Amino acid sequence: MKKHSMFSVAHLKVHADALIDAVNGSNEVVVISRNGAAKAVLQDVESFESLRRAVSLLEELASRHSDVLEGARSEIDSVLSRLGKVSS
Repeated sequence: MKKHSMFSVAHLKVHADALIDAVNGSNEVVVISRNGAAKAVLQDVESFESLRRAVSLLEELASRHSDVLEGARSEIDSVLSRLGKVSS
C-alpha cells in the first residue's frame, strides 16, 4: 500500500521541488487539494508507468475473459438449440 500525504495547491507552489524529491524513486503519493478537496496526485514516473502497465494488463485480461464467456454462451445456445430440435 502506498503512503500518501495531502498538501494544498498553495503549498505545492512554494514547495514543488521538495515534493518532487519526496516522491521521486519512492512509493509515496502526494495528493494535492484545493479548498480542502483532493484534486490531483503527484507521483514519480516509474510508479505511474507501473500503474499504467498493471491497468493495461487488467484490461486485457477482462477482454479475454469476456471473449471466453461469449464463446461459452454461443456453445450453450447451440446445444440448447439442438436439444430443442431433438425434443420437438
